[in-house]
Amino acid sequence: MYIDAGSWIGPTVMYASSLFKRVMAMEPDRIALYRLKQNLSVNEYKNITIIDKCLSRENGTIDFGGNGKWGNSESTMLVSDNDYSSWGGRWDKDARENNVKTVNTITMDKMLEDEDINPTDISLIKMDIEGGELIVIPHLQHFLRQHKPIFYISLHYCFLKLEHIIMILDILFNIYGTCYVFDVTGTKQEVTKEVVLTLKLKSLVFE
Repeated sequence: MYIDAGSWIGPTVMYASSLFKRVMAMEPDRIALYRLKQNLSVNEYKNITIIDKCLSRENGTIDFGGNGKWGNSESTMLVSDNDYSSWGGRWDKDARENNVKTVNTITMDKMLEDEDINPTDISLIKMDIEGGELIVIPHLQHFLRQHKPIFYISLHYCFLKLEHIIMILDILFNIYGTCYVFDVTGTKQEVTKEVVLTLKLKSLVFE
């Protein structure tokens, strides 16, 4: 089984559908979600389930959006933090504060319960949620420590402070024994936390 948190319009879930018996696609951005459904509708995918909620630290709702227009792949839960617009980074203050709406959230445990998923069946989790890893990773650490699925994460230096990145890496390196990156040729290379921070590596695989 493959869980894709931050599926956007579906390129990774469509590819994964041929590799995994079951695929969970999590996407709360209403524009991206519409395009995701369109992309799936013109194909005959029978093993992809769409969850139109944010993977988060609690079941409920959260402010979501900012970072330009919805659908551009950069909408984020970070707008729920009143300080987010002052953090600097890719978008200016106005762009970070516009296009914000409330969306539904779900925890990993609740999603697994609702979808009748055995955690031991999870082969890979991908998380690319535009800085929302700051919110999710601290809550998810017990689950990751207990089950240790292969975990792919995209870190967002453009939205987060260095202290946030360090906190996320501390959690993941304390749980997993190894961290890898893949170069443009697909070669797998083990890296340390220090190398990740020095080179500002964004796409990491923990095993």
